[in-house]
Amino acid sequence: MRTMHPVLMTGVNEWNEDWLPRDEYFGRLSALRQIMKARGWDGVIIHGDCDRCPIITYLTNYYPISRWSLVYVGLEGEPRLLVAGGTRDIPAAVDQSNLREMSSYGNSDTLLPEWVKAPPGRNRALLGSYGFGTMRPPIYKNITGILEPIADLEEADALLDAALFQRKRSREVEVIGQASGIVQRSLDAFAAAFRSGSTVTEAAIAAERTARLAAVQDVRLLVSFDGGSTLQPFFQMKPVRHDPVVVYLALRYCGYWSEAMTTLSSKPHAALTIANAELDAMIDGLKPDLSGVALTQLGERARGRAALSRYKTMKDRIAAVLHHPIVKDRIGYGIGVALEEAQIMRGDAGPVIHDGGVYTLHAGVSNNDGAALTSAIVHVTASGNRVLCRDTNAGSGKA
Repeated sequence: MRTMHPVLMTGVNEWNEDWLPRDEYFGRLSALRQIMKARGWDGVIIHGDCDRCPIITYLTNYYPISRWSLVYVGLEGEPRLLVAGGTRDIPAAVDQSNLREMSSYGNSDTLLPEWVKAPPGRNRALLGSYGFGTMRPPIYKNITGILEPIADLEEADALLDAALFQRKRSREVEVIGQASGIVQRSLDAFAAAFRSGSTVTEAAIAAERTARLAAVQDVRLLVSFDGGSTLQPFFQMKPVRHDPVVVYLALRYCGYWSEAMTTLSSKPHAALTIANAELDAMIDGLKPDLSGVALTQLGERARGRAALSRYKTMKDRIAAVLHHPIVKDRIGYGIGVALEEAQIMRGDAGPVIHDGGVYTLHAGVSNNDGAALTSAIVHVTASGNRVLCRDTNAGSGKA
């Protein structure tokens, strides 16, 4: 879910070798180089900024905190990272990365020609490019100006996203599980504060404090002040309570994202019951090669059965299964080094679920009886699914 990007990034940004040792990055680099050889590329040049830098983090563990960065990967040797900033920023960046050396972007005009080499018999190198569409115009003009005399670029965003992110490596899954544990503890703090009589804002602060104390690198929190119909950041202290209340929490830990949506209510909540029925059906039916259409049908049938058991008239049953406006046509998306990887849409006819992928699934209802949102993160394999994150507080709030 897209929400406000924090101005100030906090948390621990050093490389955690216990979770992601150096050999993990060797394996990732090897996978990228197999793609490079198959495509005939002499290298890959990647741009990322503080809002989206998945492959940079994937290859180097580096996450730009406030600006942008460039990574060059050749057929041999260590990736080369250019950091936007002065030389005084380099030591902190090195601590965050598995790379032994980094350079300042200010030296790109001399460094890039040194790194980018055409093979014998060719005057120009062929490079795969990633993230150039998100470059600021002055940076794009400078980088393409440096590369134009020495290299041809082949856009590779979709190819690399599909090849590197669809199937998660085992250590990636474990780190997402660690991040999911922090999400759960943070939502537990929200629920405990709300049950004790705190306002929505006070409960949100308790949740964010829990996440921050776990040294997450980024946390994004949205709450409802209108019973769940809309979500917004709590940038103003509002001394109000609502029942039900809906919460969305996303956080980044050791380079990987987790998220959850939950609805707290002190009394039976029909909308939440229907949303949970939809989510349960999608989790149970999730398997490799499933399409967005097929996944939608699993959820819709469960929504219909739940509505049938609770409403007598056809009009009420139809109203009961209206999708929450936040969910709309999107069931969910892949999650990992990017908060939102490949989208899963209700109309997707081709396979969207891949063996080894990690996906966040969303379900939501909004009708005359109220609004509710819920979600889960699932690791999908041919041998069975593993739920990494699903809030256990749903429905447990006390007004």
